Amino acid sequence: MTADLVLKNGKVYSVALDGTVTRGQAVAVCGGKIAAVGSNEEVEGYIGENTRIVDAGGNTILPGFCDGHVHASYSSSALFACNLFMPPPEKGGRRALVEAYQKALTAYMEQHPEDPIIRGAGWNLGYFGPNVQDWPTRADLDAICPDKPMVLESFCQHHSWINSRALELAGITKDTPTPRNGSIFRDAEGEPTGLFSEFSAINLVKLGIPGCDFSVEEYKNTLRIYQRDLANHYGVTLIFDALCSENAREAYKELARDGELTLRVRGNYYAESSLPPAQFREMAARKGSDDIGDLYQVNTVKFFMEGSANGFYMGEPFEAAYLQSAGLPEGYRGFAFWTKEELEQAFAYLMEEGFQIHTHAMGDESVTVTLDGYEYAAEATGKDTRNVVAHLMLVKERDMERMGRLRTIGCVQPTWMFREPMMDPIYEFQFGRKRKEQLYPYRRLVEAGAVVSMGTDFPVTPPPDPFVELESAVTRSIPRMFPGHAQFKDLVAGPESDPAQDCVDLAEAVKGLTICGAYQNFAEDVTGSIEVGKSAELVLIDRDLEASAAEDIHDTHVLMTVFKGKVVYERS
Repeated sequence: MTADLVLKNGKVYSVALDGTVTRGQAVAVCGGKIAAVGSNEEVEGYIGENTRIVDAGGNTILPGFCDGHVHASYSSSALFACNLFMPPPEKGGRRALVEAYQKALTAYMEQHPEDPIIRGAGWNLGYFGPNVQDWPTRADLDAICPDKPMVLESFCQHHSWINSRALELAGITKDTPTPRNGSIFRDAEGEPTGLFSEFSAINLVKLGIPGCDFSVEEYKNTLRIYQRDLANHYGVTLIFDALCSENAREAYKELARDGELTLRVRGNYYAESSLPPAQFREMAARKGSDDIGDLYQVNTVKFFMEGSANGFYMGEPFEAAYLQSAGLPEGYRGFAFWTKEELEQAFAYLMEEGFQIHTHAMGDESVTVTLDGYEYAAEATGKDTRNVVAHLMLVKERDMERMGRLRTIGCVQPTWMFREPMMDPIYEFQFGRKRKEQLYPYRRLVEAGAVVSMGTDFPVTPPPDPFVELESAVTRSIPRMFPGHAQFKDLVAGPESDPAQDCVDLAEAVKGLTICGAYQNFAEDVTGSIEVGKSAELVLIDRDLEASAAEDIHDTHVLMTVFKGKVVYERS
């Protein structure tokens, strides 16, 4: 057997689900599969006249990475809309902030006079502060765009800010009822202010304005750019796109059908709490019809158990000072988007139909009710569909143990796990110091027996760099290139008594980035580790990872990414 590609003089580093580390100097690839892993001498016999030989130069060879929770299709908002991902102006205050957004939007409109809808993405409601009276309104947008609909998505996707023309086209008025688990912010007369929160409310706008979503072609162009300039550039060969519109789903299918995807993609159907249970029967009837080989598959249903910020569902109330500043009642702790009965019925039905469930849960009570539903459905169906809880900001100790017992997958975002100047004071204000010190468990979940994968949540958190994830998981300290490094560099995000309680070692971090992501996506027999017979997904980096100082991991660059045996990225 003659290899198509051989990487030699390297340091193979691959971690199995049981923690076993595979090492070697070389890898041979034949027909898109890994044919041999071992010493240079052991792989020598696979080299033929037409074999491409790559000298790894003592650098590490890793399995292809998995981004277990990313919004790749949402990147359309950064490419085909006004980019509002920006820090707040230095002089601060509502007026300066609104003017900064207006300036960016005005420049965009001058450059795109033909756009029938002015779209934007990336603005941050948190910059406006907790006082509702300071939050953005349609009047701010009407001042610069009275005649075209303007729809601006927040960086986190949980809020939409629109102008009066968009309200008019969507048919949203004073008499429009507020949907369940969504917010239509209103003035003293009950008129919509132009600010919407959570998807049941946001979709009144998105689905109400013809052409508001990006086209299939725009999504296809987005995904071509994403996989070329981001995913493959960073060594990512498998993703779970955590929220897809119908047009985005069609874009993935066409790219997969035409052989344009250079990574495997797993998608989902979205469960909306304001819709009746018939939505789940429709998903079951559709199951499999969106799959295109192993390149694109939809086997997961995405649930939101709560909203964002004030909507976190907590076991204990938010801090009193925070509640007072936000105008929330004493003892407020958020709420769940689904009732116990709804969850039990939905989860059991979906698991019986073979669906995996992927649930957004930040607050500890949100995690609890999610696990209650998973446990009920597992007992009712006798099935394990590898259900996932994503984000896991705060988790009760008994729920960590339950995640281990249920083999629930925790998809975590390591780049949220260090202390930095924007969120650190907000967390302490919301939750108090004691709870803040327990945020974003990693090692405790692993020790409880949970399978822990990694996701970037890009573009909510840019860029989708797996090496920042690796470093953050190991150190839980702010990387050098982040704002606030000088102030926070000596701090580790844990309790004073044991600041490193949730740091993991390098092997666990690599495992979370590779084989655990493959396991989450039912692909561990195909990819996620460097083993003979598996699909050849390989990442050659510019250093010996094990010899690198932990605080330098973020400086790592990918030299080559291999997908299904083909080189899909090579650093010039």
